[in-house]
Amino acid sequence: MSKIKGKLHRAENADRKNTIDREVERLHGTLRAPQMRHLPLVEEAMGRQALALLRQLEAACVSADDLAEAAV
Repeated sequence: MSKIKGKLHRAENADRKNTIDREVERLHGTLRAPQMRHLPLVEEAMGRQALALLRQLEAACVSADDLAEAAV
């Protein structure tokens, strides 16, 4: 690899790393900022709903895998 190509490659990698580092910092700041909250009972209900939806998704995935296996 020529010296120019090597320098260009290193510059591209450094730019990519800087972009990733900036995005990481932005996300950390966003996720660590105080968030609006619901009443504890509402949050508990929303958590239960989320778990129920995950269980439905898991069941659908298992069913799809079973059907794919049966089709082979």
